[in-house]
Amino acid sequence: VQWNNSIGGLDVVFASHIFEGYPKDRVFSAECGQKNPLVLGDVVDLSFGDVVITDTSVDTVIFDTAYVPYAYSGYKEIVGNGTVKRKDWDSLKTAFSVGDPIAIFDPKKNAYIRTTVSALTDTTLTFADAVSDFTEEGRVALLSNLAGTLPDLGEKFKVGDVVAVKGGSNDISFRIDAIEGNILRAGSDIFTAEDVEGVISVERAIPTLDYICESNNRLWGCSNADRTIYVSALGDPTNIYTYSGVSTDSFAVAVGSEEDFTACIGYGDAVLFFKEMKLHKILGSYPAQYSMYSYDIEGVQKGCHKSMAIMDEVLYYKGIHGVYAFTNSPTLISSNFGEREFDRAVAGVDGDTYYVSMRDLTGKRYLFAYERLSKMWVLEDDLLALDFARVGRDLYFLTEGGEVWLCGADDTEEECEWFVQFTPFYETMDGYKSYSRLKIRLDMPKDSYVAIDIKTDNGVWREAGKIVGQRQGVVPVTIPINRCDKFEIRIRGKGKCTVLSVLREYSIGGGV
Repeated sequence: VQWNNSIGGLDVVFASHIFEGYPKDRVFSAECGQKNPLVLGDVVDLSFGDVVITDTSVDTVIFDTAYVPYAYSGYKEIVGNGTVKRKDWDSLKTAFSVGDPIAIFDPKKNAYIRTTVSALTDTTLTFADAVSDFTEEGRVALLSNLAGTLPDLGEKFKVGDVVAVKGGSNDISFRIDAIEGNILRAGSDIFTAEDVEGVISVERAIPTLDYICESNNRLWGCSNADRTIYVSALGDPTNIYTYSGVSTDSFAVAVGSEEDFTACIGYGDAVLFFKEMKLHKILGSYPAQYSMYSYDIEGVQKGCHKSMAIMDEVLYYKGIHGVYAFTNSPTLISSNFGEREFDRAVAGVDGDTYYVSMRDLTGKRYLFAYERLSKMWVLEDDLLALDFARVGRDLYFLTEGGEVWLCGADDTEEECEWFVQFTPFYETMDGYKSYSRLKIRLDMPKDSYVAIDIKTDNGVWREAGKIVGQRQGVVPVTIPINRCDKFEIRIRGKGKCTVLSVLREYSIGGGV
């Protein structure tokens, strides 16, 4: 917010937007709540002293200010009355009254010249004592009813905000004690009394934060631009630079470690700030107590800050080498993914399961589910989630196509296809094993079906058979297996199925 005190003591509020190019140094007026009688395309006549501009049209209307282009060669000081006449005005008297304060904006001087409405007809507005310089391709701006129409500063600031003021000899920060319409009040002996011509700015600054979180009723954030961690005032996320020496103050600490921040999250009584190979943990209840501790650990991978989710006091997140479960230190829980690399991880929890959507380096998409109690990973789908949200017991996620899905729904309109692949079976004995048969017992309701695939050593998958659920429910399956060192089983199907047992019969051979 900026204001200009040069118009005969009137406080006129302007927004701080300066445009480069034609017309140069255009200043926009802030909205003053008055209806502008000029609209885009209006055809008007303008008269200033002996300069007459006819049949020109309004080409820009900003809030209650209208800009009209004109051409006048040379330079001339114009003293005297001026008129603005719109060809199709119904009645100017609906918008103005004699004696209304108005201002004429001079783009060359970049200033407003105060005057008043001296006469009105339905189509003509006359103002007295206008003094201005006009040059070729200049512009005239008519600003209506300035007095008493300043915006309520309570919409921009609140009591308790710490703001910085610049203008004249003042360059200070202070706490707002009261707001009365367009007046901000501070403690005594804050300002130097003076008349200021020009611009005075009032600003409540907030740093650029790359990652933010909430903890203990404060906003926490980190900036990679200045490698600093910021904490807002207690209960006030809009004030980051409040330093009054009390426990509710804001707080900041510079971090000297290498690399950029990749994520932050409130975790118990601590706030964790991650980098890919570093963790900065802050403990304490208020600024005088805050202490920072740094650890060299596997942190959050860049671009995977949305993979963080807390379930049963365990923090799960995606690091460079996989998915980690963090309590006091991280533990890799995705080693069974192999050497595959993933990025763009986004995750959520429903209380029992950690769902994480990721993309591999080829662009293929995966939606995995990690069952907390069984510590088992399940490949759910090939959808790429943009974000997760939990509502009660339900966890939803949004896809890049704009669809919203519910995780872990019990009831579906139709049975879906599924598969489960077991890790390779070794007998921890030296030598080739001669398997005679593999016995599997499946509990399958009627109309369900499964197919069993098998792979020995480093061979290819082959289908060993298909089974359809019968009325009795439990189905025994016997599969012969060739001589091998190890084998793998994959069961795929549609409908419900429970694997009750897997038994192997084998003998040890003499070779290696």
